[in-house]
Amino acid sequence: MEKEYQDDFIARVKDLATIQLTPSQIAERLSLTGSGRRAFMRDIKNKKHPLYAAYTDSRENGSQDIMCTLHSIASDGDIDAIELSARLTKEADVNELKKELFGI
Repeated sequence: MEKEYQDDFIARVKDLATIQLTPSQIAERLSLTGSGRRAFMRDIKNKKHPLYAAYTDSRENGSQDIMCTLHSIASDGDIDAIELSARLTKEADVNELKKELFGI
């Protein structure tokens, strides 16, 4: 049976996912224990559960915000930001190619 979560709980999960926390880090910050923690961990990793979609969408939005900020800093001439931006862009391209070729 699929557990339903309150809107405020999902909003908190989204906020924590945006700052790139893992499901176990989120469970820790929400003080989840016992069967509640196990249910949360199961649900957040179940692609058919709404909590999974909320988590992955928010995490992706956070990643996009980070990359946008990094590109902005790089465009201002920060050498470290330029190098990091180039490395992350290359990694993203490689991961996208792996996904297309091998489905991983």
